Amino acid sequence: MHKPRTLYIAGYKQIFGDKKPMLWHIRVYHRQFLPILDAFKCSISECKRGFTCPNNLKYHIEEVHTK
Repeated sequence: MHKPRTLYIAGYKQIFGDKKPMLWHIRVYHRQFLPILDAFKCSISECKRGFTCPNNLKYHIEEVHTK
């Protein structure tokens, strides 16, 4: 079994014209990696391009990486 890694997702949430910075730290095993990103409505490559998640909260994912 692989050791869990911490997935760091940095971005911001758009609220009535204001940008609220967001940072998620999620402990994941490798096979959970893509389902969790899918929950943010994006893939790793889309996140790296800067992807606006198509939901009411308007999450903008700016960076995804592991340490």
